[in-house]
Formats: sequence, C-alpha cells, structure tokens
Amino acid sequence: MTCSTQTLLLIGDCLPDRERYRQYLMSDSEYAYRLLEAESIAEALEICRTQAIDVILLEYVLPDGNGLEMIQALHAQSKDGSPPMVMITDGGDERLAVQAMKRGAEDYLVKHYLTPELLQVTIRSAIESARLRLQLQQAESEQLRYENDLKYHQHQLQESEQQLQLGIKVAGVALARFDYVSNTVTLSPEAAVLYGIEITDLTVTRDRFHANVHPDDRDELARLIAQAMHPAGAGWFAHEYRIRGRDGAVRWLSVRKQIFFDRSGQTPRPDYAILAAIDVTQAKQHQAERQQVEETLRQSEERYRYLSGLIPQLVWIATAEGVMLDVNQRWTEFTGLTLQQAQTDGWQQIVHPEDVPILTQAWQQAQQEGNSYQAEGRIQRVDGIYRWHLHQATPLKNAQGKIIKWFGTATDIHDLKQIEADRTRLLMEAQAAREEAEAANRSKDEFVAVVAHELRSPLNSIAGWAKLLQTRKLDEATMAKALDTIWRNTQAQVQLVEDLLDISRMVRGTLHLQIAAVNLIEVIESALDVVRPMTEAKPIQIEMHFAAVPHIAGDFHRLQQIVVNLMTNAIKFTPAGGRVEISLSAIESEVMLQVQDTGKGIAPEILPQIFERFKQGQQNMGSKDGLGLGLAIVKNLVELHHGTVTIESPGIGQGATVTVRLPRYSPRAALLDHR
Repeated sequence: MTCSTQTLLLIGDCLPDRERYRQYLMSDSEYAYRLLEAESIAEALEICRTQAIDVILLEYVLPDGNGLEMIQALHAQSKDGSPPMVMITDGGDERLAVQAMKRGAEDYLVKHYLTPELLQVTIRSAIESARLRLQLQQAESEQLRYENDLKYHQHQLQESEQQLQLGIKVAGVALARFDYVSNTVTLSPEAAVLYGIEITDLTVTRDRFHANVHPDDRDELARLIAQAMHPAGAGWFAHEYRIRGRDGAVRWLSVRKQIFFDRSGQTPRPDYAILAAIDVTQAKQHQAERQQVEETLRQSEERYRYLSGLIPQLVWIATAEGVMLDVNQRWTEFTGLTLQQAQTDGWQQIVHPEDVPILTQAWQQAQQEGNSYQAEGRIQRVDGIYRWHLHQATPLKNAQGKIIKWFGTATDIHDLKQIEADRTRLLMEAQAAREEAEAANRSKDEFVAVVAHELRSPLNSIAGWAKLLQTRKLDEATMAKALDTIWRNTQAQVQLVEDLLDISRMVRGTLHLQIAAVNLIEVIESALDVVRPMTEAKPIQIEMHFAAVPHIAGDFHRLQQIVVNLMTNAIKFTPAGGRVEISLSAIESEVMLQVQDTGKGIAPEILPQIFERFKQGQQNMGSKDGLGLGLAIVKNLVELHHGTVTIESPGIGQGATVTVRLPRYSPRAALLDHR
C-alpha cells in the first residue's frame, strides 16, 4: 500500500551520492517522495524556514559545517519542533552515532553498507517513529488538558455551590421540602420566618404550612398546586400570594415550586417537592409607587402633548447630549422631517449654514454651564425657505443637579426681524439723506460764496476802471490799459456764466453735441490760440508732441472746450518758468490726448473726488482760483463722446497728467444721437 507523498530534504555536497540516494528512495514501493536538495547548512535552513519538511537525510560532512551542527541549528530555528533526521557518514564511528542520536537524529547510517532496502526501511522507520511520537505527545497533552479541565470544573462546581448558598442567604430565599409520603414539610429557618411558623418547629404538616396564606389567595393557590401535582400537569408553578405573619402583618411572597414524581409504579405519583420563596413586599410597594409615578407621568405627557399642539412654537425634547427624543406636530410640519430623521442627522441639517456656528457655540455654553439656552438663527422650512427663529431651551435636572433632559422651543421671529431690518434700513437711509442734505447745503453755501467771489473780483475791477474813465483825465496808454482790463474781466464773467450754464445743462441732460468727423490736431491748435495769452503772461513753456492720428466723431467746439479747460488748469497751477506738454497718439481703436504739467500736483486723498463739481486739487494749498467746474465739465463732455478721462499725480509739487481717450471716427458713430 502506498502512503501519501512525503517531502524529503536531501543535504549533501556530493552530486553522485545525492543521485544514488534519489534512486534508492524513488524505487520505494510503499512510500512516494517529493525530493528537495541542499548542498550546505545555510541552504538547508532556508528551505526548512520556507517549506514544510517531513523527513531529512543528511551527510555528516558538509561544506559549511557537519551534520551535528546542522541538527543543532535546525532545532534552534524550529520552535515548533523539527522533522526527523537520518545522518549518513563515511565510517562506522559509534561515538558519532551516539552524539547524533543525543542531539535529535532519528537514526544513523554508514555509507559503505548502504543498500536501497536499508535506506528505504530507515527513512520509513524515521517517519513512522516521528508520527507515533507526535501522536503520543498529542495524547499526553490531551490527557493533561482533560485532567486540568476536570480539576477546573470541580473547582468551579464547588465555588458555584458556595456562591449559591451565599446567594440564597443574602437574597433571603426561603426553602422548603415537601414529602408527600409523610405529608410533612421541612423548612429552612428563613422559610419559617416568612410563613409565620415557630423557628424551633422546622417540620410541620402541609396544612400547617398553608394555614397563614391570605384567605383571598387560597383558592387560586390550591388550584395551581392541584394542577402541578397532576401527572399530566406541568409539575411546577410560579406564583405570588400573601401571607399573614404572626404579628398580623401581611407580606407578599414570590414562590416557585417544583414537584418530583415517583414513576416506579404503573401510575406516577408525587414523591416530593422543593419550594423557593422570597419576600417581595417592598418590591410590590415600589411597583405600586412606580405605577403611580408612571400614571402621573403619562398624564403629564398627555398634557404636554396637548399644550405643545396648541402653542405656535416648534417644541422639542432632547437628551443631555442634545439627541432628539420628541418633537411636536408643528415641528415636523414646518421642517418636513420625521423624529427618526432628526435623531439620525441632527438639528444642524435644517439650520442655515451661516448660523450653525452661532447656535452651536450658544448650545455648548449652555451645556457646560447648565444654564438656559437662547440664540437666534434661521431654520429651513419644508419648502426650502429659511425663516428666523428664537431658539430657547431649559434643562431638567435630577436631585444631584445633573442635566437629564432639555425642553426647548423655536419661535418664529422672521417678520419681526424683517421689520427690524426695514427700520434699520429706513434709519440709515434717513441718516444718509440728512447727511446728503447737509452736504448739499454746505456745497450750496460754498458755491454761493465762490460765485460771489468770482463775480465780485472782475466786477470790482470793471467798476474801478470805469470810474477812472468817467473822469476823462487818463492819458492814451492808461485808457488803453483800462479798456483792456475791462474787456478781459468781461470775458471772464462770460466764461463763468458759460460754465454755470454748461453744468446746468449737464445736470438736466439737455447738453447736446453736433457730431462730425474732427481732426484733433486742429482742435488743439485752436485751443492753444485761446490760452496763448495766459502762457505768455506767466510765462509757461508749451511743448507739443503730435503723431499722425485718425479723425474722431465729435463736436469740434466741445472738444476745443475740453482742451482749453485742461490747458487752463495746467497753466493755472504751474509756476512761472514751468512746462506744459500736450501729446496726441493713436492706440488701437482709440485716440489718446495727454496734458502733462510740472505744477503743484495733487494730494492722493483729493484724486478720487477731483472730477466732482466745485472740487479743486489745490484746495488744500489755499487756492480759490475759479469755481472748480473745469474738470467736471471735461469729464462730462468726454463721456458724451463715449471716451474716458483719468488724472494721475505722484503727489504735491510733482505735477499732474490728464489722459483723455476717445474712439476713432466711424460713419455709424456720426449718426448717433448724443445727448
């Protein structure tokens, strides 16, 4: 009969010897082998570490040691036991054989006397010996485990009996044994006390044992006993009934009785019974009290549900940790969530994301301090609309002051919040309107003062020279100067009135443009003719940088007004000997006009308001020259031409640069109605 395949590790560095051993083993008719080979101790140990080996055949002489060292190394490596080993040597040294057997070798062979049958028998014997030894070890281990288990269970049984007796004594369990043959009952001292029997008389008749049962409970007890004693009955019962003690006090007992039958005869008959009884009088009292409390609580909960259904608030009850226990119908109707959804997902899911941190912080503070909770936040209605609610909760504490529940409400204050927001908005609007009116009044007063100054100065000059002309005592040169002064001041008055009229038209939206194709170089040259007297009077150096630019669609006179205003401003605020540069260039679809001066510059805080009416960039320097309408008119006229105007200044004393960008001329632009 062939056994299952055995894995054999062949260790030796001589290939012919290994082939010889292989042939011997593979010719075995009873065992089949799977052969693994190793030439050294190190290689053999690695194979044993990674594969399951059934038997090892090794030579004594190895390249990195000897067979004894291999046996010792394998025992050290294999903590769970090493496979059986058979060692082969060249000579028959008995001392070497003894050492090999002592170190764990199963057998010892001499190479010179080795035959196929001897090798096969020796390997088989080693495998069988190892198997029998393993079985014996397992049997001994099983026997030892059985003995230990037996001792353990005996010890546990002894402890259980002791604990049972102790439990019976501590729990106040009363025991009684009924003997139906002698019709007697043997009681424990505890049973005698419970049933009102003298403790000195622990054996009584059955009638005496039941004599103190409460009259109202005797019939039911007799029925249960008769039913349990019937051979076809359950053989046991558990019941609670009352006993009247020797002192007249009534006590409740919880009784369990087990009846054992004598089945030796043809008809089973009750032989004996064991009764266990405990005093449950206090438990009954507590049960009655608990039932009363539960009834009171039930009525309270009914009143709570009735009231929570009547009030307009969303009502909820939560544990001390904030887990929802109950909500009223109005809460579920408003949120569209069931109580189970609120318990699973938490209340945060219906709170507006912006309000979650606020409500969470207030809730955590209330939990930590044990105080009432109050916060305002928006919660989502079933239709997705968020409404403002006032969230309030009061903790319910036990006798130790520990919070056990939270009772909370959410009151809709959305309309109140809206009214409050509208009131705040109206107050802010009223405040803004009042400030705007006050600013308008101040601007009006300042405007009137500036206009009065601007009108008075030239009028005074005109009146003064006119008075001198009336004397007719002026020489030719003085008269010419007088007439020139009167003419210049009259033109100043005309320009002032024109600026005021332009501003008025701009405010009313009645300023119109006469659109045509315009050459900006001609516009600039015309404007320079207007301001040349100013440049010569200071004097100011004018530099021009013109590139070839296309025509634009615009109003020639209004474009001239833009350039005149920019040049006038630049000349006005540039000291004598300064320089004003005017340049013209084309950038993509726009024409860019720049006026740059080396004048007083503009403070950074003035730049944002520089294009407003009655604003002057040099007001912070005490200048009151003009109404401050020039740049406001420029901005409006540039925008009417669909252009943009910006102004830059590094700061006070560093000049300023005004940049105007206007779109190129197109036939379609010429047809547009500019207002």
